[in-house]
Amino acid sequence: MKKATYLLIYLGFILFMDIPAFSAQGINEPGNADRPLENLQKLEHFYSQQKVYLHIDKEQYLAGENIWFKAYVVNVSTHEPAANNENLHVELFNEEGNYIDFSLLRVEHGLAIGDFHLPDSLHEGGYLIRAYTDKMRNFDEGFYFERKIHVVNPIEEDFIRWRERRRNRRFNRDLEDKAESMQFAFFPEGGQLVAGLNNRVAFKAANLLGEGVPAKGVLLNENGNEILTFETFHEGMGRFSFKPEPGMNYKARVTFHNGTEAEYRMMAPLRETYLLEVNQKEGGVQVVVRKDPSADSNSLSGDISILAHTRNRVQFFQKARLINGFHETTIPYENLPDGISHITVFNNNQTPVAERLVFVYEDGIRNVDVIAGKSINGDQEERLLELAFDLEPDAVGSYSLAVIAPNNPDGLVKNDNIANYLLITSDLKGMIKNSGYYLSKNDKNIKKAADLLMMTHGWRRFNWEQVIAGEFPEITHKPPVGITISGKIESTMKRFSFGGVPVKLLVSAEGEETTYNTESDRTGYFSFSGLEYENFFMAELSIETTAPHRAYEITLDQRGFENIKISKNFLTPKRRVLSRGDDWSRASRPDYTLKPFRQPQRKGSRSYYGEPDQVVYLDEIQTPYTNMYDLLRTQIRGLTIRDGNVLLRGVSSFQASNEPVFIVDGNTVDKGAFMGLRPDEVEKVEVLSGASAAILGVRGANGALIAYTRRSADLIPPSYEFGIRGYNTPTEFYDTKIESDFYKQEEVNKTVFWHPNLTPDANGKVEIRLPENGKQEKLFIVIEGIDEKGNISLQTETVSF
Repeated sequence: MKKATYLLIYLGFILFMDIPAFSAQGINEPGNADRPLENLQKLEHFYSQQKVYLHIDKEQYLAGENIWFKAYVVNVSTHEPAANNENLHVELFNEEGNYIDFSLLRVEHGLAIGDFHLPDSLHEGGYLIRAYTDKMRNFDEGFYFERKIHVVNPIEEDFIRWRERRRNRRFNRDLEDKAESMQFAFFPEGGQLVAGLNNRVAFKAANLLGEGVPAKGVLLNENGNEILTFETFHEGMGRFSFKPEPGMNYKARVTFHNGTEAEYRMMAPLRETYLLEVNQKEGGVQVVVRKDPSADSNSLSGDISILAHTRNRVQFFQKARLINGFHETTIPYENLPDGISHITVFNNNQTPVAERLVFVYEDGIRNVDVIAGKSINGDQEERLLELAFDLEPDAVGSYSLAVIAPNNPDGLVKNDNIANYLLITSDLKGMIKNSGYYLSKNDKNIKKAADLLMMTHGWRRFNWEQVIAGEFPEITHKPPVGITISGKIESTMKRFSFGGVPVKLLVSAEGEETTYNTESDRTGYFSFSGLEYENFFMAELSIETTAPHRAYEITLDQRGFENIKISKNFLTPKRRVLSRGDDWSRASRPDYTLKPFRQPQRKGSRSYYGEPDQVVYLDEIQTPYTNMYDLLRTQIRGLTIRDGNVLLRGVSSFQASNEPVFIVDGNTVDKGAFMGLRPDEVEKVEVLSGASAAILGVRGANGALIAYTRRSADLIPPSYEFGIRGYNTPTEFYDTKIESDFYKQEEVNKTVFWHPNLTPDANGKVEIRLPENGKQEKLFIVIEGIDEKGNISLQTETVSF
């Protein structure tokens, strides 16, 4: 990893790293900017980032249901909704990381609405929803929004295959093994252990799924002497203090909750470095920097600077000098908005030497009061929800509502909501269990647990070494206006240029055809942007040129269905279906996995029949041929002519004839018509044999010879045809037709109402009339949203009628 003088040492747990976003505000000494400060300001101003959060109606579904969601796209620093309209990509993967579905949404004023339909034959198991904007593609994929969901299929046991049952058992065994395998790591405050001074050291005990577990241990020096004992406080985390001796090594003997014992070495203490201590006091965050006064002053200067930023926006900057190896300052709470702040100490060489995260939360989440009631409308009894939002004056907001029938109360509490995500999990490395706990009532235990969380997880948005060096991300993806179809033209013949080539795009959508024209630039690149089409539409690209149609090839920029790697964690459920059901049958089910992207087939040049084994282009042959027999005999590999019969090596049939099928311009002809072609009329000949001829079915058992005449090639201009998924058209919420008994039987919560666009009136009030799709007396309510100033609103509660 990094040298000892370069901050946090990982020791087994995912901590630091990543890249960017920022703007300067509240700086103590504006005239004393140095390189870290200047570059951090550049990073936020010129390379600002976004966060995406999806309010998903629930986390467990029956196959055949819809996943309803609303997207909130915000500025990473202020949490204000994104100002520019742009595209949002939402993807659905299975637990193997295979693409299942995707949706392209229009983001307007930071908001978008969408849904996925889950096929009723979808495999039971875990799935991952991932979302990001085009702007976010310039940065690390670790910044993308991700949420795990679980799909239950009540009839999975009736058609599950043997290999799938075996896969499920292996999957469950691996989960069990990871749950019982332990890991442990030390996290000295500031990132390093400093000899001769009192150090606070956090630690975490967890299984290999990342779930914190109870543990206790003893700290020993290299002589085997006991220094102290310790035990976990919350979610496998804890802390102790001690003064390490110079030159002494330390280790911990740890006993985990399952009886497992192991020893773990602590990093060696350093002498020539700084110690950072951060405390939350009344009025602000206290920052204390120390060094051993007896340390070599030449290698350890007393001149330092302290920088604090919240979500990449600088809130505090101070130059200071250690007096007798000590400096203390306080960052006022008014300088630190709710969320995670990152405090870093730099030496006089502008090198980061210690750093620490601190979580400040002054209960800034705005609640929504919910009153449930009933009214009589004629003969009908209606259920009503009266919502009262706590709104900031003149701040316009947008909010979404999910109403859930609770068949599984344990599945109601989400691991993440809009507040947890924006304020905590989106800015930390690693998985956080029950992140909402840290936003609960602000008592001493929760503050202590939150501080341990800050000490054992690292800042994810950037790496100081890259910022100081001015290594900023390359901005290759700019927010497009509408849908963009682009690519590059390459010349296959040296005498033709790929610049200035006319390109035509023909779009067929909803029974109408529209033509767009452009030209490639001097590098061959072309682009059609600003296309506004919904759902699925067909597009055809063609090159308008008098050059031979084989003179050019087009490579499209269309993104493919790239499978991803999904790691198991403590949110990954076991797979239930381990045996066949009583009604099991061999009925096949459709495959809903989207295949990797392939370059669209070029019409008029590439084969109509897949990839041929050999292609002979007549204009590349120097020898003139007067008949097809001589052409085939001398140019086709593995072809023989015996007694007038044409045979392809490697293929044979038990049928009457062993000759290949003959095809001219897509039509099957007899051998005489094929051999009667004049070679100067033929543009190319393709050969299919063996597996490649399977596309022709039984008639291709002995292979195929396929001729394309020049007349046919002239009539069909070189073009590429492909289908494109346009913007998703939001589906209006409807009550699923799945039997209610399935929800109760499988203990799956049911969404009885979804409203993605709540608009409070001037008094912050909204009235909702619930549909009559059941008479549940208790319903679980989830309201999430944000206003134009970045104020978060959240309410989760069970109401009774």
